[in-house]
Amino acid sequence: MQTLAGNPLGYVPIPPFSYPYADGDFSLSGDAIAVDCFSISVRSTWWLGCWARIDSTLATLPAPAISERLPCPINRGARLIAVPQWAQSSFQIGFEVPYWIEELRIEVYLHGLA
Repeated sequence: MQTLAGNPLGYVPIPPFSYPYADGDFSLSGDAIAVDCFSISVRSTWWLGCWARIDSTLATLPAPAISERLPCPINRGARLIAVPQWAQSSFQIGFEVPYWIEELRIEVYLHGLA
């Protein structure tokens, strides 16, 4: 967690990030992922840990194709996400964390193609 003088939150929110971390690295493959979010510093009534989405390239598009943004719970078990068929051979996972969460651990589990 970073603090920021003059910021009404008192800390710097976690910025959006991707896995793998290199921009444009679409080296993951599989037909499903599970995203599990953990934090000891959140209220027990909070449900949302992050939003996850699948990014991939399509030969006919000049920019990456992005799937819908799906909510992932915090401290409540993993969210199973089916990878769209058009992205199964080459994708990246994008994450956005709500501004009120100060620290977060995200575990990602990949399921390979059958």
